[in-house]
Amino acid sequence: NVINLTIPYLYDFKLKPTFVKSSDNSKVLVNGVEQTSGETEVDFTKPVTYTVVGAEGGTRDYTVKVVNTGLPVVVVKHSGSGDFSKKYKGGVEIFGNNIGGTLVNQFVDFMVRGKDTDWVEDDQITVYNADGTLNCDVTGGVRLRGNTSRRRPEGNVGEQHSPDGDWHHAHFGVKFDEFVDDQTFCTADRIYLKWHKDDANYCREVYCYDLFRRFGVWTAIENCYCRLWIHVEGDSKPAYYGVYEMLEAIDDKYVKKRKELFGDHKHNLWKCGWGATLNYNDKNSSSFHVDDDSGNNYTYELKSNTENFEVAKAQLIEFMKNVTERQGQDFHDWIASVCDVRLLLRTYAVNVVVGMWDDYWNNCNNYYIYFNSSDSEDYKFFFIPFDYDNTLGTSSNCGVQSDSGRQSPLKWGDTQKNPLIGKLLEFDDLRQIYVDALREICSKDRDLLYYEASLSRIKKWHKLINSYVVNDTGEDCKMEDRPASWGNHHEYRLLDTNPDVNFFRVKAAAVDNL
Repeated sequence: NVINLTIPYLYDFKLKPTFVKSSDNSKVLVNGVEQTSGETEVDFTKPVTYTVVGAEGGTRDYTVKVVNTGLPVVVVKHSGSGDFSKKYKGGVEIFGNNIGGTLVNQFVDFMVRGKDTDWVEDDQITVYNADGTLNCDVTGGVRLRGNTSRRRPEGNVGEQHSPDGDWHHAHFGVKFDEFVDDQTFCTADRIYLKWHKDDANYCREVYCYDLFRRFGVWTAIENCYCRLWIHVEGDSKPAYYGVYEMLEAIDDKYVKKRKELFGDHKHNLWKCGWGATLNYNDKNSSSFHVDDDSGNNYTYELKSNTENFEVAKAQLIEFMKNVTERQGQDFHDWIASVCDVRLLLRTYAVNVVVGMWDDYWNNCNNYYIYFNSSDSEDYKFFFIPFDYDNTLGTSSNCGVQSDSGRQSPLKWGDTQKNPLIGKLLEFDDLRQIYVDALREICSKDRDLLYYEASLSRIKKWHKLINSYVVNDTGEDCKMEDRPASWGNHHEYRLLDTNPDVNFFRVKAAAVDNL
């Protein structure tokens, strides 16, 4: 007598069920309270027991369990009130395009509040777990994210908000402790919500972080699929933005969660953007700065322990000097003393097999580093992988590369420019760690990159999300097996098993050639 209901697009578990009684003299009760079909509201965040009383007094109990699709659900509710006077000065420009102006669109103004402005305490964030139970319902901050990918979530410049809005996919950041100290979601004080930009397969970054974790790279963040609704005050219903990726932010809470592995959680976390070569010769052309919420892009941005910025900066520059100037056995012994080299090389092996060309070694971009002490000599250095959406066959003419599937894993980048990884591989013992890791990842005996195992995982994820990609933006409503259209190798596929085009098989062949 258990009834399991899966309800698509469910985000509010307070429902008014309808039912048909066998006679006018029968009753339907919940906790002794008689129910009226289509009128009595019931909270289904937990299983509900219905008691059916027949016309002659007999009873039978039915337990009703309501779930959504097996995906977490995020609902952002914006009241539309609050002080919008502090915003981008005249809007924000992304490559010359102004995506937000002064009070031209209340919803967009709410979303494009710049990093140089205050959050407005109007954003209600509700998160349901994959099993449909309520995780949190709190006040927090929400705003747009992205550099080249930042865009308006509704309409064009100058357009007013409309209940039938011209919605657009966009990346969002959610900050849970903006207005309530120490308020978190699953130990994180902030998360990122990313649409599957340029990924018609809806799986690339999900796959990559999953592979990191499967291979024991504990520095990789947590991530999962979710479904996103945004409800603007006054609208009759929320806008469904579709299947998104929910990602853990890399910040002090990320480090603290892993403090036993890092050895300490109170020191220097750096975000490394484009130009972060770790080359001492580039120190004068690089920008070093604290995370100041200005929206500016810095080469090296200190995300934690910011009150000790000068000490942290001096430590990083000394590290860069050692990476660049130490040679031979002196470099070998020094890096082994300040770094878990095996973890670093196994991390980089995953990075290379998934075809991450927009990375440290090839493009001096997209990674974090952490020093577990502020001492200039006595510390451990950790490399943290980041931003894996342009992978698995989305290739580009960049750095030394033109084909992220067939490029030799031993010649992935320019060691003269970005020295760390290439210098490690000059040593036989360290190169062997790296090559062994590459082969282990590609082995058909492991549930890792081998194409049959990869296809099985991707198909399982597709089965989970396929019914829910259609959304109110009208964008990305169909899953297709292809790389990004702007890439330079349009032949790559993930689900086609042809060895000439299947990215996993092409990559395995490149590793076999070592």
